[in-house]
Amino acid sequence: MLSRSVRPQNGHSAAVEPDLVAAARPEVEAVAQEIRITQAVMAKAEQKAATDKPGDARADAEAARAKLLELGEVPELPRMLMRDVTLEALAKRMAEQSGRIGSLASEGGLFKVAAGLYGAGGKANTDLLFEAYTGSPYTIDRAGRPALHMPHTFLALGLIVQPGVVAGLERANPEFRDSGLLGRFLYARPAPGGADTFDSPPVPEPVADAYAARIGALVEQVWRSETVQDLELSADARALFAEFYNAFGARRKPGGDLHEIADWAGKLRGQLIRVAACLTLYEDPTARTISGPGWPTRSAWPRTSSLTPKLRSTS
Repeated sequence: MLSRSVRPQNGHSAAVEPDLVAAARPEVEAVAQEIRITQAVMAKAEQKAATDKPGDARADAEAARAKLLELGEVPELPRMLMRDVTLEALAKRMAEQSGRIGSLASEGGLFKVAAGLYGAGGKANTDLLFEAYTGSPYTIDRAGRPALHMPHTFLALGLIVQPGVVAGLERANPEFRDSGLLGRFLYARPAPGGADTFDSPPVPEPVADAYAARIGALVEQVWRSETVQDLELSADARALFAEFYNAFGARRKPGGDLHEIADWAGKLRGQLIRVAACLTLYEDPTARTISGPGWPTRSAWPRTSSLTPKLRSTS
């Protein structure tokens, strides 16, 4: 079942999230209370400022207004993952979480949302997905309220869907490929399994415990950080990547085995950097350099020959 495949990954994050919420709740509630009190003070001062004897009310109202600007929006409790939502709601949740959030789902609802399922006129709206792919700024305009601006955005997506869902995306929504949306995903299709039996061996407890500890360390060192950190390639990692980059380029040219899906293949090289960064941080959440020893060896470089026919079939 697809839901069983994604449940362990969701489970580790879900286990960490309550601790984040518990730790943040006192400060969040204190700030929210301070905002309510300041709003009440400003409202009272504004009423008095409009009377025949305003006194210092105007100055009090101005001081309260300045304080509200300093306090900012009412803070939200931490949220790491969410499921199917409209893109408008997704953007709002990301803004509440410093511009980042993740979604691990066993269905392809996000594609329907991106295609305009809940949008005006049923038109595709993929702007947020593009901006969050590159970590770019994003602004949410709100009627009658100040706009929400995110200096950086990050949206992590893990979708386990039936092959038919992916195969029909381009036919139903040609703009998904024309705009480069489909080229921004990494695809994997597992090989057929062995015997189809009721009982399957559980993940060994030491492996599960070690994985949970790594996820906890990532949350503590990376997710909690309010500063966007850059990772750089070491000299040896840069040389290895340059070798892969140059050799891979020929496969996208006319006559190459990836020419028909050159739009997707062109982004694969950048995706390799992302994977290397994730593996580096998984090993050491405090790392700021992707080194050669942590870089995939030539034998582990992405192989796309078996996946190419599947991607071509969407055309």
